[in-house]
Amino acid sequence: MKVRKLKTALDQERAAHAAADAAHISERAAADAAYTSERAAADAAYTSERAAAHAAHKAERDTLEAAHDAERAALTEENDGLKSEIEILQAKYEAAVAEHQRFTLPSFKAKLVNYRDAADITSDNKWHASGPLAQVSYKLRSYALADSLGIATPEIYRVWHSLEDIDFSDLTVQRFVLKADRGHSGMAVIPLTRTGTGWQTLTGKEQLTESRPSERMLTRLEQGGGPYFAEEFLESASNATIPEDIKVYTAYGQVLHVLVMSTEGVQVMNRKTFKRKYFGPDGGDLGPILPGANYGPDIPVPVGWNGLLEAAEKMSIAAGIPFVRVDLYATSRGPVLGELTPAPGGKQTYSLDHDAQLGAAWNNAEVRLHRDIARGRPPGTIFGAQPYTWWYPESPLESHPSAWPRRRADARRWFTPPPSRQGEQD
Repeated sequence: MKVRKLKTALDQERAAHAAADAAHISERAAADAAYTSERAAADAAYTSERAAAHAAHKAERDTLEAAHDAERAALTEENDGLKSEIEILQAKYEAAVAEHQRFTLPSFKAKLVNYRDAADITSDNKWHASGPLAQVSYKLRSYALADSLGIATPEIYRVWHSLEDIDFSDLTVQRFVLKADRGHSGMAVIPLTRTGTGWQTLTGKEQLTESRPSERMLTRLEQGGGPYFAEEFLESASNATIPEDIKVYTAYGQVLHVLVMSTEGVQVMNRKTFKRKYFGPDGGDLGPILPGANYGPDIPVPVGWNGLLEAAEKMSIAAGIPFVRVDLYATSRGPVLGELTPAPGGKQTYSLDHDAQLGAAWNNAEVRLHRDIARGRPPGTIFGAQPYTWWYPESPLESHPSAWPRRRADARRWFTPPPSRQGEQD
């Protein structure tokens, strides 16, 4: 009995001890779990804090780099702007120096400005009879002058003295050119070719079913000023669509340079499509003497070169003015006069050296012409001995071509050659 009690007490003590161990294990497990959780929370907080600090640092660095890039871009832009401004100022300075030099040296550009002004004064006051400068731009008069000198001109089919009279129903040719007497720069030059139903422009853009110009054509002709006429469609010596436009710049019998303008394709009357090349009197290429021009380096020396220059010299001497551009065509039948241009339009700002050469030659031409007049040359235009057709009606008005002097003589009788030909005198 006593042993049983001791065993029971021992079992109870063991059970209590086991319960205490279980409680201790449970308490330790709870403590370990709490520590693990606390440590995990601390690690997570540290990781989050470190990530936030890294993100903040990166954002700050990105902001600083962006600000630096923006500042650098602004400085680069400012620098580029300053460089561009310096280049512009340098170009303006060089242009100003060049323009200043044009007025310290003989200058074609300066002479041309004064020439145009003088021509305007003469025309505005209707002093044409005593002002040969205002006379030479009349095409039909220039044709008469050329005929009198033995220089070929286009055949004239019809002449009309008013726009209302224009009617080409009785023309038998397949092609012709409709022109105004005082048109310039191609403004009133309209090539027409026959079709099965009437006529059309060379490019085919305008079709005419009647033998009358369209309203658009009439406007262009009116701007040019009458009389109006139909002339021969010239055939090119080089088989081009239209003959090369050959513009010979002359200073009272001296050829200064020759501009050849050529085009291909359907846009044959659009001057923007023309290419150009400048030749010296010897036929040599003068190169890009007009900055910015549309050059055609492959344009050849025109056929019949010597004949073209000879015709230009004759017209220049007979015109009786210091400078005139003689516009010719190299055709299948030789040089043919297009027109006389006393004051060429468009860009005429040549390189400084060439501008000075042209200006010096112009000055020399003025002196030679004054000398010849003092020696007995009749002032103004001098017609030659060959017969010519006069297309203008009679008129007493000083501004009308029929009222202008048409003296006949050999203009070379008094002619003082330019400096390179002084040995030809007497």
